[in-house]
Amino acid sequence: MDALSTTVENPIENNSLIESCFRCITQKLPVVRHTLSEYGAITVDTYATNSLMGSTESYQSRRELAAVIIEYVTPLLGKAVANRVAETLLKRPAALTANHHGVDYFAQSVQGSLLFSLSSPDAAIPVFACGNIPLNNLTYPRGALIYPDLSENNASFPVKIPLFPDRLKRTTVSKAPALNDLMIDRMQNRILKMQTADNNKHNSILQTLFNILEQEYRQETVLRLSCYSDQSVILNQRLWQRLFANDVSAPPLVYLELEKIASRLLAYDLKNTSSLAYLLFFEPKALTRLHSELQTIKGSGTFLFWGINSAGCRISLFYEPQLNTLSGVDEQGEPFSVFIEPNEIYQSILDGRLLPSLFTCFLVIAFARGVTCAGGYYQADYLPQMQQAVTRSLSVNPEWASIAEKIGNVNTTAYLSGMQMVMNQYKNSLVPSGPIEIITAGGLTCGDLKCLRSITVKQAHTASILDTVADVMPDYMTKAGYLETRKKLAEETNLLLQNSHLIIKQFM
Repeated sequence: MDALSTTVENPIENNSLIESCFRCITQKLPVVRHTLSEYGAITVDTYATNSLMGSTESYQSRRELAAVIIEYVTPLLGKAVANRVAETLLKRPAALTANHHGVDYFAQSVQGSLLFSLSSPDAAIPVFACGNIPLNNLTYPRGALIYPDLSENNASFPVKIPLFPDRLKRTTVSKAPALNDLMIDRMQNRILKMQTADNNKHNSILQTLFNILEQEYRQETVLRLSCYSDQSVILNQRLWQRLFANDVSAPPLVYLELEKIASRLLAYDLKNTSSLAYLLFFEPKALTRLHSELQTIKGSGTFLFWGINSAGCRISLFYEPQLNTLSGVDEQGEPFSVFIEPNEIYQSILDGRLLPSLFTCFLVIAFARGVTCAGGYYQADYLPQMQQAVTRSLSVNPEWASIAEKIGNVNTTAYLSGMQMVMNQYKNSLVPSGPIEIITAGGLTCGDLKCLRSITVKQAHTASILDTVADVMPDYMTKAGYLETRKKLAEETNLLLQNSHLIIKQFM
C-alpha cells in the first residue's frame, strides 16, 4: 500500500449523477444551497475561520463554562489538556457541535473535526457531541466503520463492525455501559474472520483496527471507567493523535458529551435567578411563550428535558401549565412527572431522571454564554429559529430587552459539516477516508495539512457526497440498483476532483 497526494485528470460533464444529487440535497438543505452559492469557490481554510467568528460579549460569564470543562476533562485527559481547552474557549468561544458522541469512525464527522482544527491550528479543539443518540445511529458509535472498495458489493457502506452486543444497539450513548474486555475479544474475533474471508484485500486496514483495539481500548485507563461516554473522550483523543504523521504536532481533540456540559452548567443556572435558564423556566409568561414558539421548530423535540425512567430509556415530556409540570409516559405506560421548580429540576438532573434537551443544551451554552456552535446542515436551520424563539420569549418583559439583544447577537449560522478533504482511491473510484484508512496510510503529514488549506468548499462537498447522500437521501441509496449508484458516485468523484488539493490515499 502506498499513501501519497495525487490529482486526477479529465472533468466529467455537468449532466452527472453527482450534480443530480446536489440538486436534491440543496433543495432539502437551504444551508448547503447558500454555502455552495456564496462560498463554493473559496478555500475551506478561509471558510472555517470566517464561520467561527462571533460576538465578543455574552449575557452570562463564560468562566462557568471554563470551570465545567476543567472539572469534566481533568479526570479523563489530565489537568494540562483541561486547562488548554478552557483557555481556548475563553479566548475564542467556539465549539464544534456537528458530531455525535461515541468513538468516532464516521468519515464526515472526523473530517469535520479536522476542518475545525484548520481555523486555529495551535489551539485545543473542543467538540461538544450529542450523546442522546442510539448506538446504531448513522455514525455508528456502537462499533467501528471502514470504507472499502465499492467493487466488493458490500450490502452496507461503510462496513459496520460492532463492539457492543445487539441487545444494546438502541441504547443511547449517554446511557450506554462501559465497553469491556469481552466486547473487545468478540470484535477482534470478527476482524480475524473478516481477514480470512477478505483474501488479504483489506488486511492492512483491518489489522490497524485490530491493533487499535489492543493498544488503546484495552488500556486500564479506559477499562476502569464506568460508562462508554467517558471512555469515548479518551479514545477519540487517542485516535485523533494517530491520524497524524510523526512530523505533525497535533493539538488535543477534546470530544465531550453535550448533555453533560449542559447539565453541569444548569447546576449554576438553576441557582442564579438572573440566568437565562432561570428567567425562561420559572417566569410563567416567558415559559408559556417559549413553549408556543418551540412547537413549530424541527429539532426541538421534547420540551426542555427528556425524562429518563429506571431502565434508562428516554421519555418525551410535555408542558402542563395548569399543574406547572413536565409530564410524559414511558413505553411501558408508566407516568413520569416533575414540577417546574428549581430545586426539583436540579435534583432530578443529579439523580439522572432528567436529561437536557437539544434546545436546553444550546440555551445554556450558545445563547446564555455566547459560544459559537459550528454544526451540521440541520443545525444551521433550527438553531437560528431557536434563537428567535428565545428573544421573542424574553419580549414578555420590557426590562429584558437588553438581554434579548445580546442573545440576538450570538452567531448561530456556523456550518462546518458535509465536507471532506481526505479520500481513499481504489482503482478508478474515490471514497471517503475514515480514521482507520488515514492511520493505515501513515497519517497526515505537514505537507498534507498545507495542501488541505487550498481545497475549495465545493470540492470538499463533492468529496463528501457518498456520506451526505446516505444521510440526507437514505431512500435513494436503498432503491434497486443502489450498489451501482454508489459505484457511479465514487467514479464521478474520481473524475470531478481533478487538480484539487485533496489528500488521496491509494489502496491498490
